[in-house]
Amino acid sequence: ENPRKPYFLYMAYTTAHWPMHALPNDIKKYEGHYEGGFERTRQKRMQRLRELGLLDEHVIESPIFGDWDAVENKDWEARLMEVYAAMVSELDTYVGQVISYLKETGQYGNTFIMFMSDNGAESSRLDLSPRFQNVITEEYYDQTVDNLGSPTSYVMYGRNWATVSETRFRRHKATAFEGGIHVPAFVHYPSMIDGGTQTNGFGTVMDVMPTFLALAGTQHPGTSFQGREVLPIKGKSLLPMITGEVDEVHSEEEIVGWELNGHLAVRQGDWKIVWDLDAREDAHWMLFNLADDPNEQIDLGAELPDKLAQMIENWERYEEENGLIYVYPE
Repeated sequence: ENPRKPYFLYMAYTTAHWPMHALPNDIKKYEGHYEGGFERTRQKRMQRLRELGLLDEHVIESPIFGDWDAVENKDWEARLMEVYAAMVSELDTYVGQVISYLKETGQYGNTFIMFMSDNGAESSRLDLSPRFQNVITEEYYDQTVDNLGSPTSYVMYGRNWATVSETRFRRHKATAFEGGIHVPAFVHYPSMIDGGTQTNGFGTVMDVMPTFLALAGTQHPGTSFQGREVLPIKGKSLLPMITGEVDEVHSEEEIVGWELNGHLAVRQGDWKIVWDLDAREDAHWMLFNLADDPNEQIDLGAELPDKLAQMIENWERYEEENGLIYVYPE
C-alpha cells in the first residue's frame, strides 16, 4: 500500500517434504517417467547437467544404491518418484502464483526474490521404522500403488531415489557430505542482476540475513536490540558475489562448520573434512579437496596427514567457539 515502505515475505513451503502427497492430475503427468529405474534416471540427469555446464566432465560419480533389476514391485517403486515429482511440480505452481501476482501489481521488477532449499534429499524410510508401524496400518492407510500420493497413503521415496535427486553430490540429508548441505539457490532482481548468470561461489544460510540488510540499506544492531542481548551476526552479504563484482565473499582463511546428530564437517577454502557417523566403528575424519573432487570420492587424509591435522584443529576451534553440545540419534 505504501510504495515507499518495502515489505518482506518469507514463504516456507512444506512440499516436497515427507509424507509424500500430491494431486492425482499432477501425479499423472509423470506416469511412466521413471520406469527405467534408479541408475537410468540418474544418468539422464547427469547428461543434462553436463549439457547445461553444471557438471564438469572430471567429476567422479557416487555409486548408486540398489539394483533396479532386483526390485520386485517396479510399478510401486516408480510411483514413489512420480509422486515426488508431482510435489515439486505443485511447488512450481504455487511459486508461480506469487510471481504472477507481483507482475500483475507492477512489483515484479522491483522485488528481490531468493529461492533456496534447506537441505539435501531425504533418504530415510521412517514410514518403515518400528515407531511408525503401530500408526501406519491397513486400518488407516492404503499403501497400494494406485493410492500412493493420496491423503490415505503415508510413504517416503527412500535412499535410491534420494541418490537420483542428489545426482551431483555424495549422500543425503542429515549427513555433512555435500549431498546433505549443498543446495540450489536462485535469485531474481533485474535492476541488479543479469538473467541467466551463474556463480559457484560459496555461501551459507548465515549469509541470507546480511544480504537482506544490505538490500534494505540498514545495519545489524550488533550485540543489543530493544534492551536484549543478541548474538553477533556471522554471515556476509552475498550481493557482491551475486552481482558479479567478486567471485567469493568469504576468504580462504574463514572456517565454516556443520554438525547434526553426530555428523560433522568443517570447511576452509576448498578443503573440507567430514565425519560420517553412519560408518560406526570405522568412522574417521575424511579429507577432501572440493575444487578437484566436489563429489567427495577421494579421501586424501592418509596422503596429506599435515593438512588433515590442520583441518581437525579447525574443527576443534569451531567446536569451542560455538559451545557445541553433541546429541546423537537413538
